[in-house]
Amino acid sequence: MTYPAVIFTVAIGMTSFLLAFVVPKITEIFEDTGQELPPITKFVLGLSDFLTSHYIAIIVTFFVLLFAFKITYAKADTFHRIIDSLLLKIPVLGTLIQNHELGRFSYILSLMLDSGVAYAQAVQLAKATFANDGLRDLFEKASIKVLEGNKLSNSLQLSKGVKLKRNFMQSLALGEESSEVAQILDNTSSLYAEENEDKLKLLLGLLEPFMMLFIGLVVGIIVAAMLLPIFTMTQGLK
Repeated sequence: MTYPAVIFTVAIGMTSFLLAFVVPKITEIFEDTGQELPPITKFVLGLSDFLTSHYIAIIVTFFVLLFAFKITYAKADTFHRIIDSLLLKIPVLGTLIQNHELGRFSYILSLMLDSGVAYAQAVQLAKATFANDGLRDLFEKASIKVLEGNKLSNSLQLSKGVKLKRNFMQSLALGEESSEVAQILDNTSSLYAEENEDKLKLLLGLLEPFMMLFIGLVVGIIVAAMLLPIFTMTQGLK
């Protein structure tokens, strides 16, 4: 995400520079003429005045809200669970998160089973790898039933919470039926890693032209807002 982040930062910096330094200079010309300005020009001038007058408050507010979010997310369990649940419901992003979490769980569980750890104990240890609270809570409930002698796949189906991917549930059930949980989950882990890598490459490939289009659109709106009244003045002089 480094490249998109750099492009986005450049876009914000370029827009801020135009609104804070270039637009106010041109505004002086419009004030001297006293002509009626187009709506788009009024909008850009109003945005420029707001940013130049309150930029310190905007920056401070942004960092205060960011800091407050991080502290609340780290300290408030209820807020943490709400955010984690919402993340899993976001299209594409939710799939990427679940692939990553389930892939890591599958890899750790298969590794411990290959090392000779008992199945119930391995599930108890592997569930600690979840960073997402929604998935961790689901597997914690299921692991209790595993200790009672139930299969993990059945326990996950009976536990209320996040709806897991169908292919994970099918792979886990197949592994438990065939006593090949370690091998099947190891393959599942590799599959999810490859799937996430392919999706991320596709998303980043689509994000690059979108960011360039966004920069062009923002700059184009500012330039159009400044040129329209100048063009009108030129036409009036003729």
